[in-house]
Amino acid sequence: MTTDRRDFLKASGAAVALLVVPGVPASAAAARPRRRTVRYRLRPGPSTHQVAGRSVDAWTYDGTFPGPVLRARVGDRVVVDLHNDLPTPTTIHWHGVEVPADQDGSHISQLAVPPGGTQRYEFDALTAGMFWYHPHTDPNVEVERGLQGVIIVDDRAEDRRLGLNRAHEHVLVLDDLLLDDDGIAPAFPADPLENAVTHFNGRRGDVLMVNGEVNPSIRVRNGRPQRLRIVNTANSRFMRLSFGEGQQVWRIGGDGGLLEAPIPVAPIGMVHGGGHGGHGGHGGMVSDPDLGLGVTLTPGERADLLWLPSDAAGSVHLDWHDRPRGDHGAVYRDDGTIGITHDPMDGARQPQTLAEFKVYGKPHQRFVGWEPPARLRTIEPIPTDGAVIPVTMGHGQPDPAGEVVFFMQRPGGTPLPFPKLTPDDVVTVRPGEVRLIEVTNLTMGVHNFHLHGFFFQHVETQFFDMDEPANNRIEAAPFLENKDTILVPARTGAAMRSRVVMRLAVRFDDTGREGQIDAWGKE
Repeated sequence: MTTDRRDFLKASGAAVALLVVPGVPASAAAARPRRRTVRYRLRPGPSTHQVAGRSVDAWTYDGTFPGPVLRARVGDRVVVDLHNDLPTPTTIHWHGVEVPADQDGSHISQLAVPPGGTQRYEFDALTAGMFWYHPHTDPNVEVERGLQGVIIVDDRAEDRRLGLNRAHEHVLVLDDLLLDDDGIAPAFPADPLENAVTHFNGRRGDVLMVNGEVNPSIRVRNGRPQRLRIVNTANSRFMRLSFGEGQQVWRIGGDGGLLEAPIPVAPIGMVHGGGHGGHGGHGGMVSDPDLGLGVTLTPGERADLLWLPSDAAGSVHLDWHDRPRGDHGAVYRDDGTIGITHDPMDGARQPQTLAEFKVYGKPHQRFVGWEPPARLRTIEPIPTDGAVIPVTMGHGQPDPAGEVVFFMQRPGGTPLPFPKLTPDDVVTVRPGEVRLIEVTNLTMGVHNFHLHGFFFQHVETQFFDMDEPANNRIEAAPFLENKDTILVPARTGAAMRSRVVMRLAVRFDDTGREGQIDAWGKE
């Protein structure tokens, strides 16, 4: 089938973005009402950062780890000037923000900014919520070394409905850092077995951090509602969060802003291991793997929480909990090739404290019996009858150096390694069109999926298992939510005999970006 590329959107697996040329037609600009412009300047460059009593060489925005929090209001024009003081090229990807493609920072739509170069990013703040920014050039290196920050788009009407103010808001950037004797460890180790494990399981840091600090102490007023805006910026670690017993916590929002109604958050308890988590079988107590407990954030996901602190001892811990993810190990086979094994510690790692909240004062009488508003907003459901965009994810076997290729199967095409995707590999859709993305996971590992430039709504997840019919089921999405990043479960059975298909409804809406779409590669 042939298509005209003009006035189209393009979708590329985990990246979908508007195709634009810089600027806005004069007629469109003249029709816009006067609005506020907020301006920022970001200078990514080398710096040093103190981590667990050590000084490490880092790359940071404006010398801070993480970078500065950028704020705007819905309707603002956001202008960010990037000055690259790094020794390597870089970009900024505005994770979750609805930006035109040439402002997205991905290799699909923008050339990297060379050392010493500059780039101006301009976009309108269309949706209230918490988002984050980071490079899309070699993120295993650049994000890990500290290039990450938060951008918050406020809506005054929403804030008034919640009845909170910024004095009781806490922005929490969760990350982990992998250190060696020289500082921040390389993205991939030289040892072939360790390299294979890193490819399969992702880069896991040994130091957990909140806002660049190890186990920071945060003061909160007893019985005074607190808003926690949390993002997981780790390379691969899933952040399962729990406050423990006796705390009232509600989830009120995530990637795409507020939910329709608050959801109470139950603490994550401990259960007997007995082999339920890691495949090798282990005893002792492990974190309850039920995803309905606590809050789970895959890399890039955000959570907006309300918490009513209560603690007679004056201290409340925010803890990280493990959960089985299908983690691999690696061994040499008799023929010298690298084989895949199961990690016996998968899901069995003990909880760790991320931050300690110091609760002070007597309970605030004004908020005795307080709960968040029963209705937060109305979310329009996206129709689920759109044409299907299939996205199939899998991986190959380790080569002698431990390198593993993760691929995406394009519709009707051959598997393509993720970094090799180009504009010619993408799916074409029209502005305003509704589609159903079917993300198929062929692996035994839990992964995530991220969409650039648009929000989707999780519809359902279907499990297929040719050998165990009891595993065949369809799980509907637990609630309606606009998202850009989501956890994709692992297959339940043998390779080539089982798979998982997650269905996501998306409307490729260009509202607020009208008149900016044009042909790819326009001269």
